[in-house]
Amino acid sequence: TLKKRILSCLLIIVLILPMIPTTIFASDEPVQVYNLTELVNAIEAIPEGGKGEISIKYGYYYMGSSLEVENKDVVFYLESAQLVTPQGPVICAKNSNISIIADEKSLMESQGSTSGKGTICVESSTNDKFELTINGGKYGCIENDNVLNVGSGVKAKLTNVLCRGPLNTNGDGAIEIHSGKFANDIREYVVDGKFTCNVEHSYYVRDTEFTDEFKQILTDGKLVFDYAKPDDNETAIWLLSEEFNMANPNFYLMEDDFFEDYNKCELVMYPDSAKEEIHVVDVVWNYDGKVYAAAKNFVSKFPDNKEYFEITDLELINYWTFSNHEQDDEMGLDTLASYSSELKTYLGNANFILPIENRAGADELFFTTRKGSAKLTHDGIAYYSFEAIGAKAEHAIHVPANTASTKDALAAAAQKRIDDYIGKDVVKLTTTNETVTEYYNNEIAYYDNIIATAQRELPIVQAAYNALPDTPENSALRSQYLLQIWDYQWKIDSTPDMKKYFIDSFAEGGELEFLKKAEGDFIFDIKVKDQEYKCIIVKDDNKLTIPSYKTVDVNTDVQVKTDSSSVPLDTIIEVEKLTDGKEYEEIMKVLDVKKNETFDIKLHSNSLDGYVTKLKDGKFEVRIPIPESFDKESLAVYYVDDKDKKIEHEVTVKENYAVFTTNHFSIYTLAEKTNANAGSAGSSSSVPLTGDYHPTSVFFVLMLVSSVIIAGAVVERKRKIK
Repeated sequence: TLKKRILSCLLIIVLILPMIPTTIFASDEPVQVYNLTELVNAIEAIPEGGKGEISIKYGYYYMGSSLEVENKDVVFYLESAQLVTPQGPVICAKNSNISIIADEKSLMESQGSTSGKGTICVESSTNDKFELTINGGKYGCIENDNVLNVGSGVKAKLTNVLCRGPLNTNGDGAIEIHSGKFANDIREYVVDGKFTCNVEHSYYVRDTEFTDEFKQILTDGKLVFDYAKPDDNETAIWLLSEEFNMANPNFYLMEDDFFEDYNKCELVMYPDSAKEEIHVVDVVWNYDGKVYAAAKNFVSKFPDNKEYFEITDLELINYWTFSNHEQDDEMGLDTLASYSSELKTYLGNANFILPIENRAGADELFFTTRKGSAKLTHDGIAYYSFEAIGAKAEHAIHVPANTASTKDALAAAAQKRIDDYIGKDVVKLTTTNETVTEYYNNEIAYYDNIIATAQRELPIVQAAYNALPDTPENSALRSQYLLQIWDYQWKIDSTPDMKKYFIDSFAEGGELEFLKKAEGDFIFDIKVKDQEYKCIIVKDDNKLTIPSYKTVDVNTDVQVKTDSSSVPLDTIIEVEKLTDGKEYEEIMKVLDVKKNETFDIKLHSNSLDGYVTKLKDGKFEVRIPIPESFDKESLAVYYVDDKDKKIEHEVTVKENYAVFTTNHFSIYTLAEKTNANAGSAGSSSSVPLTGDYHPTSVFFVLMLVSSVIIAGAVVERKRKIK
């Protein structure tokens, strides 16, 4: 019975529901308007003495007259909306409570005189009290007339507003300002407990002098940059400002905002908004003076007006093998320059990197370039800046001069040279039926065809456009014809220049001039990972260089090198000298040495976005400078493994460096050998005595010591068992 009753009720509800007017379910959502007519109608639809809410979004409303509101309460919500009058107020309200809630992109503005009424005018003709509440948005009058005019009996509350013009009260009208930016002196209207300041003819009101958001960008009240202090280097300031603004989108910093000595700057948060905040702050430049001196010395050796650093053929193979294109594209930076031995020579192989913001570079068919602004950095700190510099690699693989000139022989020689360097099955080079001459002729024909087609089609489309009557029903087709006319005209005007640019690229000094060196005129395909390129093969014994890897730490002069191609050539050394701390003390306890040079040595590759920790196919040669107080005749390098076992590496002294080899990196200690710590290379055992003379007393002493140690161990074990 209960189930039947429930079903009967549900059936009645289903039958009656469509008959109920939808207005009964109407929500309290604001009325959404999309044009000026709807806006005026929405205001008029609110009954006298009634209340209403109106939402205005994403539009430019150019109004011939003011919005009149009388004897009704209205809430206006503005989202990216602009309400503009040629003159007179935007809102003229009488005996009404008005609320405006707007985002920072919204605007109310009069482009002419308001005759003193203000862009927003609220008046009262009764003894009742009315309120104007404004939260957010921009308000102005181009003629510098009043932005706000509050009459007798009206109280205005302003929060988070930007007013580009004076505020005015009449009679006993009142204004309360809680926060915002204003064009005139409004201190008499500011409520108690607020902070007020005047900067560059603007008045700011907020809760505190420094907002929490502004403080977050400072360190101990100062603006800290991981940059060397600019030495009249305008490029450095430009790049620093650009980088800062990108990393902190709510802030705005320009080159002109720095004081002459670069020790202070004027920093702006939320510029040109109601939340704008400006402070002059101290600037701290966080950098190492020794590294800065080295950077300036290296850069001084760069050739004048250096445009590109060259990349050899196998350096390019290394780059193709290890670079992360997705990572490079996302960051907007590229490490190609750090693969250049030419650049490294100028930098003395020091552990600087030169990531280039790839503004003008490209992966072209026959060459790879990266060009743009760049910073020379060390340990995350920028020491020098370049407005435009780059790296360039021609897709030309060099083979021995005695290689046969057949296509297959050239391909085999090039593949062998690549495999011998980077390993098999990493890079695949294959023959094609293409030649450089055919490539050149096809490109010329391509440009000629574009020009000929445009010249043939332009008169036809022009005639069709002229013959089509200019009527509303033909508007879409005429627009289509007009776009075609512009396109054909652009091709006729610009294609000859592109054709000439291509021809000039094959001339002396052109970027494709090297293609003329192609042996047999042949073009080859080359594939690395999922990337495909074109290349040529050139016979040249002088270009058969094999990249070798070397890196030097600027601060400690610790050096690492290897011939292994498994190390990305952009890898740099990171060295931390240890003199104290828990880890250092534990190592010293195991080694039991007095004088020591202890370093945590790491190799980091930007391309890998990680560390190179171990070699599978070779050895690293490590060089550590020898302090003058060390005895060069009895040196060893040690490291302590994860089992607290001391591992010794044999040392060779070369040019005042202690040289040893390893296949992995860790914390290494250079120290003098003693009887207690002398051991064989790669072992924790003591160094055995050599020769035929073995005094009997030595054996007795060793036996006695061993007996004592064994006896002690047995006693200790018994104690633990008990």
